[in-house]
Amino acid sequence: MMQVGAVRRFYARRLIRFLDKSKKKGRAIPDQLAELDDYLSRVPVKQRRQLLEASLSGELDSRAGREMRRAAGRQGRQKGRAGGGQRPGLPPMPGARPRPQ
Repeated sequence: MMQVGAVRRFYARRLIRFLDKSKKKGRAIPDQLAELDDYLSRVPVKQRRQLLEASLSGELDSRAGREMRRAAGRQGRQKGRAGGGQRPGLPPMPGARPRPQ
């Protein structure tokens, strides 16, 4: 459905407007939309809609390599107790044991 240009443009405009209004009113938004808003806030205002349309059409995903997708996934990881901050490295492996000292 996002391959249709008119629908994609409408959805992108509507989503950006929703994110702006929610931020202005201080409303909570779902985690995935918060990640998207954080990502779009790094882009100049005039290019936000174009970037969102490109990502909805799948144009950006097809160009990204495996390393870039993995790096983007790692960037979204947050620190545990200490509040807002990024945590480097890979996610914990299931069944991994701490190293003996």
